[in-house]
Amino acid sequence: SAAADTVAPERGLRQPSAAKEGRAKRHARGSASAAGCEGERRPYHVLLTAQDSLYQAWQTRIMYYHYQRQRAADPCGEVGGFTRMLNSATGRPDALMAEIPTVLVDQLTPGSGCREGGDTCDFGFPVMNRPHGVAQLLAKMGRGEVPQ
Repeated sequence: SAAADTVAPERGLRQPSAAKEGRAKRHARGSASAAGCEGERRPYHVLLTAQDSLYQAWQTRIMYYHYQRQRAADPCGEVGGFTRMLNSATGRPDALMAEIPTVLVDQLTPGSGCREGGDTCDFGFPVMNRPHGVAQLLAKMGRGEVPQ
């Protein structure tokens, strides 16, 4: 219905039809660079957290493939860069680092028998590697070790 397409103007949101027209204009130009795009771009950077496993390598390849397709389909869109943050128990690069932009971070020590107050143990909860890895990534960026 027409009421469903109405957007509150005070929030600065565009109606769906206006968004579609904007995309059509960008595609009609066929510009491959951001310099030729109309309007202000606000690209975002995709950060993928991954561990060193065969299953996550497969998932990562699929995600990166679709990221590249989306970016190629709309060069003037807001899809920016892509970084794979690899939590590695061995601290060594894997085969995907040659294919996908990757930053290597250290994995927490696995196990629930860690001492209280330690900041290098996952306490039996492996998902703790994600925030630990993001903290390492931000520290590496601050030291200039990660390309922007």
